[in-house]
Amino acid sequence: MPPLPEETLARLASCRPLLRGDPQAADLLARLEAALRLDPYSAGGREAIRLAGDLCERSREEALWAQIPLEAISRWGSRLGYSPANEWLARSVFAANEPAARACLRAGARADQRDELGAGLVWLAACKSLPALRLALDLAPDQALAIVRPDPEHFSEEALDRALDESGWVPLHNAPAHAASRHGKPDCLRLLLELGAAPDERTGNGERALGLAICSPAPFPERAECVRALAESGAALDWIPGDDLAPLALAARFSDEPMALLLLELGADLRAPYSRTFGGAAPALSCEAIPDDALPDGFAPTWRRLCLSWTERQALSRAPSSAPARRGPGKSL
Repeated sequence: MPPLPEETLARLASCRPLLRGDPQAADLLARLEAALRLDPYSAGGREAIRLAGDLCERSREEALWAQIPLEAISRWGSRLGYSPANEWLARSVFAANEPAARACLRAGARADQRDELGAGLVWLAACKSLPALRLALDLAPDQALAIVRPDPEHFSEEALDRALDESGWVPLHNAPAHAASRHGKPDCLRLLLELGAAPDERTGNGERALGLAICSPAPFPERAECVRALAESGAALDWIPGDDLAPLALAARFSDEPMALLLLELGADLRAPYSRTFGGAAPALSCEAIPDDALPDGFAPTWRRLCLSWTERQALSRAPSSAPARRGPGKSL
């Protein structure tokens, strides 16, 4: 199969002066030109698609994206059996590169595209950054609250295995707000809540965004901000029907005392029911009254420490200060 027509390659070469101020982007363009002179079925075909995606992430030069023959390159790459423009669009959005994203749409990419598990641009961008999410919402505003549902024609166990995170979370039947919570993206979560995401909406597995934020592998500050955002939006901080464990008990189960204390500060009730199995029917079980053998393995020590720590904190906050009042300079008793 022949390479791209010479006129298309010449148009691509005419873009070189536009990247004089960006050596890395200029190098990507030069390597792209070389790869496009090869048969698309060769290794050069895959390399060209990858390099075009790298350029979508790298260069924000509007003149480049107005001039580059991206549609012709996409048609050339589509001989491999799929539309590379959709892949380039996703990479442009994740890099929050609007000029490149618009060029991808002109080249045939679809903003309503979904991956093999049903995730759209907005869901995927909610896992990345606030600028990426804003761009995705601009391109596909109807996806803001959409539930991810896999396409039966493209779903496979292999696709599911690739999508599982390190803790085994299954990213199925959930909304962008769930994704932002799970990935510890509080800015994305706040925006989605402002747009109408329901703070207590459940995933197909029955999880709430609050539980996903508590169990997120993200660093504690990001998880904590997600929890604050959900609490400010009215998420239930105690056990509600449908929960396996109350948010407070979930934090304690994973020995996450800082998170448990944060939940208490936000208004969680230490004496409220803490699970569907244990205490769900008893509205005022105190933690001291729960026998250790009624708690999951590893749960009891953290729960006891949490009770003690919170009790001590509350006592200190109510105790009058014994420190003498400070006096201004030059004043004596």
